[in-house]
Amino acid sequence: MNYKHEILECQKSIVYWLSNYCKLQHPSAGILPFTPFKYQVRAIKAFQDHRYNIVRKCRQCGISQISGAYALHQAMFYPYQTILVVSKKED
Repeated sequence: MNYKHEILECQKSIVYWLSNYCKLQHPSAGILPFTPFKYQVRAIKAFQDHRYNIVRKCRQCGISQISGAYALHQAMFYPYQTILVVSKKED
C-alpha cells in the first residue's frame, strides 16, 4: 500500500475519507461504518463551495455528524484552518 497516495486521496475527497476511515457510534447497533447519504454528500459539497451555509433539516438526519466530520477533515488535511464550533445549548 502506498501510504502517501492514500493520504493524498483522503485529502482530495472527504467522501472517500469518510467511507474508508471514519466510524459512527450508534446507541444500540454499536460502531458502524460512516457511509454518507446523498443529502449528506450535498451538504459537504455546499460546505466546500460556500463560506456560509444555512441548513433546513429535520431531526436525526446526521448534519451534526457531517459538520463535525467536515471540521475534522479540514483540521487534519489543511494546515492553518480556523474552526469555530458554536452551540445554542452548549451540549
